[in-house]
Amino acid sequence: MVSFISIEIVVTIIMIIFFLAHAISLPSSLSSDEGEALRITHWWDSTSPHCTWPDIGCNKVGSVTDIFIFDSNRIGQLPLSLANLTRLEYLILSYNRLHGLIPPELGKMKNLSYNHLTGVIPSSLGSLTNLTYLNHGNNHINGVIPLEIGKMRSLISLELSYNHLIGVIPFSLGNLTYMTSLSLQGNQISGSIPIEIGNLEKLSTLDMSNKLLSGNIPFQLGNLKEVKYFNLSYNNLSGIVPHSISNNYNSRSIDLSYNQFEDQSRAPPNQLDYKKGPCKEINGLSHCKKGHQIMLIFVVSISATLLLSIAILGFLFLKQRIRKNQLVEKTKVKNGDLFSIWDYDGVIAYQDIIRATEDFDIRYCIGTGGYGSVYRAQLPSDKVVALKKLHGWERENPTYLKSFENEVQKLSTIQHHNIVKLRGFCLHNRHY
Repeated sequence: MVSFISIEIVVTIIMIIFFLAHAISLPSSLSSDEGEALRITHWWDSTSPHCTWPDIGCNKVGSVTDIFIFDSNRIGQLPLSLANLTRLEYLILSYNRLHGLIPPELGKMKNLSYNHLTGVIPSSLGSLTNLTYLNHGNNHINGVIPLEIGKMRSLISLELSYNHLIGVIPFSLGNLTYMTSLSLQGNQISGSIPIEIGNLEKLSTLDMSNKLLSGNIPFQLGNLKEVKYFNLSYNNLSGIVPHSISNNYNSRSIDLSYNQFEDQSRAPPNQLDYKKGPCKEINGLSHCKKGHQIMLIFVVSISATLLLSIAILGFLFLKQRIRKNQLVEKTKVKNGDLFSIWDYDGVIAYQDIIRATEDFDIRYCIGTGGYGSVYRAQLPSDKVVALKKLHGWERENPTYLKSFENEVQKLSTIQHHNIVKLRGFCLHNRHY
């Protein structure tokens, strides 16, 4: 009996150890599989652990959660092996040169929450029920928008603009009640606007411009109370613009230009703003054309005023500059050039010398002789001169003063290329 109980305990312990070992090895095995899935893409060439590779992010157990390859010149088709990254949350492949179809296998990525891919939209994306942002804009996607997109209940933003999509707008988009932005412009989508779009009450941006839509605007679109940008321009829409739109969107950015709407002269002009773009004349909507003309006059007036202001400012600036140049030239003449005007404005020249030598600072002294010191000075006229100045105690000695006067007289008469020419001298109660 005791041995039987002991056997049961041993078996239980073995099973516990087996399950623990399996649980511990599972993340390691999963991580290894994901590393191999990344290597197959040939986008990375490394033997180190894949979580250390550039553009890769992993969670604590080593599962890939982020791939961010933005503007990295990747070429070719989207690798099928990425579908094995079942824990992937962010897949961003914008601004590369990927082409071909979007693999249906990507529908396995239940947690995918942001992507920028190219190719045809597979219906399997409808299984991405946790997807919040889907951006396929500015690619070469063709075909139709699959009905299955309506199953992506967590979708907040759908960007399919400027592709080659055809067919009609699926009514299933009305199921995406969390949607705040819907951009389908610049495609070849035709047919009418589904009334189910009116269910997207959180929508703030709706752009279905530059397509082939026809028919009337559903009055249900008047339910979009949160919309800030509403653009249905450049289509073939007709009929009467619902008052639910003209009444609710009077303070919003709305563009319904370049369509074929009927007479709506009953609608107050200030309740329907057609001036958010080129305003095509619509039967009975004379305020549209008038508004465009008023805007044109306003723009021309502002432009003319701006040009006139620039011309006046330019004239004043030029005048001020000419006056400044004249003042500079006048100042240069007034400050004096020792080589031309020394003899009639010695006071100004003396002041220039004091400023040029900083009151005969020792830094400007270049030598001493039997008496006095020689200084170097660069005057406002950019001329460089040598200045000899008597020391204070030498001025009181008649011998030094007489020697200085004799030197001045001799230098004023001697002309030799090895002797510095005398340009003038100054007798001042402060300096000699």
